[in-house]
This record gives sequence, structure tokens and C-alpha cells, in this order.
Amino acid sequence: MKRFLLPLAAVGALFLTSCQSQMEVSVELTNWNPTDTGKVWARFVQVTDDNVKALDSALVEDGRVTLQAELDAPQIFFVQIDGIQPPVMLFGWKESVEITGDAAILPFAPEFSGSDFADSLYAFTKNQTDFQAQARQMEGEYGRAMQTGDMTTAEALTQRFNGMYEKNEKDMVRFAENNGALGAFVANRYLYQADLESLKKVLAGVDGDHLKATEVVKLTERVAKLEAVSIGNKIPELTQATPDGTPLAISSVTGKVILVDFWASWCRPCRAQNPDLVALYNEFHAKGFEIVGVSFDENKEAWVEAIAQDGLAWPQMSDLKGWNNAAAELFSIRAIPQNVVTDSKGKIALRNASIEDLRAYLAKNLK
Repeated sequence: MKRFLLPLAAVGALFLTSCQSQMEVSVELTNWNPTDTGKVWARFVQVTDDNVKALDSALVEDGRVTLQAELDAPQIFFVQIDGIQPPVMLFGWKESVEITGDAAILPFAPEFSGSDFADSLYAFTKNQTDFQAQARQMEGEYGRAMQTGDMTTAEALTQRFNGMYEKNEKDMVRFAENNGALGAFVANRYLYQADLESLKKVLAGVDGDHLKATEVVKLTERVAKLEAVSIGNKIPELTQATPDGTPLAISSVTGKVILVDFWASWCRPCRAQNPDLVALYNEFHAKGFEIVGVSFDENKEAWVEAIAQDGLAWPQMSDLKGWNNAAAELFSIRAIPQNVVTDSKGKIALRNASIEDLRAYLAKNLK
């Protein structure tokens, strides 16, 4: 952020804008033509994990309205106007933002001024909307190719999507690392499998006066949990029930190399990976390779059926709580499949290893 030295006389003139205590949002709509009684309300809406609250509301008059709210730190909020969809999502704290747009065009496409956060968030969400639209289109094309047996097209679409997905992931990481507290929000909501070092970079880019922001606090806690289960640390204990109800502790599973595989019967990428895990297990098990599956299922029958269908011969455990599985909190897991690989001393040697990396590690360490 650029800083300027100002003449003393100018300080007073800028005091209200540079040191304001409120978040202020001004809206100006063109083609304003309200229906019914003409009374249209706008609301400044705060959304948290457990609450939705209108912090301010006002009537829209001649397409104009101003809303204000006291915020204790930078955060996500929405400006909701009757008849205008979708609500405008913003990120900010102590600044003034001006929103303009055409009320006759839906979905509403706002333009912003006065806030770098607002511009950055809008650009980010637009990129994600475009990505999701492309993904849906490709999914439809892929389905049609599979129905007609056009495997060449299906494979080309798969390769194209994988490249597009990887680029989008890298773009999101880059955005998070360079947008301070807003980057923390993006990391928490979008970067489910970001590595520890990337998340540390996001935190390092947060301004000192934004460290109390809810999203920054959440990311700080997430980083701490990931550090506790990072490479070189001893794997924490986890005990859950096997399909027959017997308690199983990770520490009781023996092997020179152990893969803890976090998966679920309903997770298509997990199921798609299982044949490769079975092949690795069959190749290296006699040399000391063991796997223990930790399922994020809720339905026991579906879990047991998937184990049988996929031929998973290794120990399995679950508390049948879905995403509330205790392993999610212990290992800071926000997406599956994920995995942790431990060495003969029970220390974490790899996290989220690909099949290729896992094969290379087994070939090197199990002779």
C-alpha cells in the first residue's frame, strides 16, 4: 500500500475518509423503475458461520441509497436490494465503496469504485463463475461422448479439464497470496488442498491491523493444525470402528510404510483412485507396505459395499459422521481423497502423495 506525506492542513480534510470507523456503501442504479408501492429496501447484511444479520437498512429513492455499518475487522458482507438479484457480495472494513449498475439487467452486474477489496473480489468471483460454466459445459460434452462411445473425445476432454483445473488452482493460490485478509477468505473457502507453505504465504501477506479478521483467525488455526501433522512429525493417534464394530487405532497398524487413506464411498475421485491403490498394495504389501482407510461415510451399508466392490483388503475405520469425522479436525482435511504416509518410525514422510510419488517412495524404501 502506497503511503504519502501530507501537509498538516490537508490532514483534517482527509481525516473522515482515511480514519473512518464505519463501512459505507453507496448505491446508484440506472433504469430504476420500482413496482408496487415504490418502496424498495436495501440492506447491509452480515453473514457469519452461524448467523445472518442486517446491520443497516434504508429505502432506495430515485435509484440511490447509502448504507453504513460498524465492522470490527475486514469481512465478507452483502448488499441486498429488493428486486435486484443476486445480492452484491463485498469484502471490506473501514472504507467507502460506490456501487453502480443497471437495475433493468439481471443478473445484476455491479461496478465498483473506492475499494481495491471490492474490485479484487469481483474479479475473483467472475473468474470462478466463468470456470464453473466451462466445467459444466465440458461435463455435458463428456457425457455425450461416453454415451456414443467416443473415447477419443472423452479422453481429450479429460485432459483439457485437468489442465484447466490445475491452472485455476494456481490462479486461486496466487490471488490468495497477494490479497491480504481477502486472500485468507479465499484460502478458507476455495483452497481445500493447498499446501502448508502456500497458506503461510497467505498469512504473511495480511496487514498487521487485519490479523483479528475472522477469516485470518480461521486460517491461522488451520495452519497450526497442518503444522502439527506436517512432514517430519509423528502421526497423531486416531481410533475409530472397523466395519464389524471393533475399535482400531492407527498405532496398532504395523508396516514399514503405512498409507492412511482418507476417502468415502460417495467420493468419485476416491473410488477412481482405488484400483491404483489395490495394485500398489498387491505389489508392495509383502515388502512391508500397509494401508489403513479412514472413511468419511455416514451410511455404513454404502461404506461396506464400496470396500467389497473395490476389493480393498486393508484395514478400514470410520466414525460414520461424514464431514464431521474426527479425522477432518485432527488432520485439517477439507477435501478428499487425501492421504498421509508414515515411515517405519511412525513419522509423516509424505502428505497427499500422488500414485506416482507413492510408487517412487515405496520402490526406494521397500527393497
